Amino acid sequence: MNRTPGSLLLAAASAAALCAAPDALAQYQQPPPPGYQPPPPGYQPPPPGYQPPPPGYQPPPQPPQQVAAARPAQPRLQIGAFTGWQVNGDVETIYGTLRVDDAQSFGVSLWTTVRAGTKVELLWIYSRADAEFDSFGYGYESTRPFGISSNYFQLGGVHSIRRGKIEPFAGGTLGAVWYAPENIQSLTGLTSYAPSDTWRFAITLGGGLNVFLTEKLAIRGYARMLVPMYFNGGSIYVGTGGSGLAVNAGVPAISGDFGAALVLAR
Repeated sequence: MNRTPGSLLLAAASAAALCAAPDALAQYQQPPPPGYQPPPPGYQPPPPGYQPPPPGYQPPPQPPQQVAAARPAQPRLQIGAFTGWQVNGDVETIYGTLRVDDAQSFGVSLWTTVRAGTKVELLWIYSRADAEFDSFGYGYESTRPFGISSNYFQLGGVHSIRRGKIEPFAGGTLGAVWYAPENIQSLTGLTSYAPSDTWRFAITLGGGLNVFLTEKLAIRGYARMLVPMYFNGGSIYVGTGGSGLAVNAGVPAISGDFGAALVLAR
C-alpha cells in the first residue's frame, strides 16, 4: 500500500500525542500515599460537612432492656383461722325427732401446696349447739334443751386458681366427727341421762374465695356442707338366687357451714 508524505506525518503526530497523554494527566492527579487501600465495593462517602468524632470519644450507654416483672411466687403454706354460722338439720328417728339449733362455729384450716393449683387441706371445725328431743309418745320421753359439742377432724384436697389478688377454690375432705352431748334431763325433770360420746365417719364439700390484701395476708369467704354418716353393720348372703353384700348405713342430717377466715400465707 503506497502512503503519501502527508499521511505518514499525521500518523507520527498521533503516536506522539498518545505517548504524551499520561504525562500530561499525571500533573493534575496526586499519586496515592504509601499503604493506601482502595475502599471496599459499595462504600458510601460521608455527606458534606461530616465531622468525625474527636479522639477518645465514647458512645453514650444504651438504656437497659426492660425485663418483664416476674410473677410472684405462689405461697406453699396457708393457715386460716375462721368463724362462721353452722345451720344444723333435725334428726328423725323411730322414737321421735332430735331438733338441733343453729350455732356459731370455729376452726382452723391448714393448706400445703403439692403442685400448682392443688393443695392438701387439714381441717378442724368446732361448734356447740342446743338440742332437744321431741318424743312420739312411746319408748322415750321428751327432753329439755341440752348442749351438743361437735368436732370435725378432716383431711382432703383443694383445687384453686390464682388470678392476681383473687383465688377461688373448691374441694372436699373426709375423716370423722366427734359428738359430745351434755347431761340430758327429761321434760318433767324426773329422769336424767348421762350419754356417752359418739364418733361417726364424715365428709365435707365446699368452696370459697381468697382475697389477698398483701402477698402474705388474705381474707377468705367460704361455704361448705358437713355430712356425717353412720354404719350400723353389714351382712353377706348366699343362696340359690345368688349372693350379695348389704350394709346398713345412712346420713342422719346435713349441716351447712358459712363464714370468713383470716389467712396467713408463706
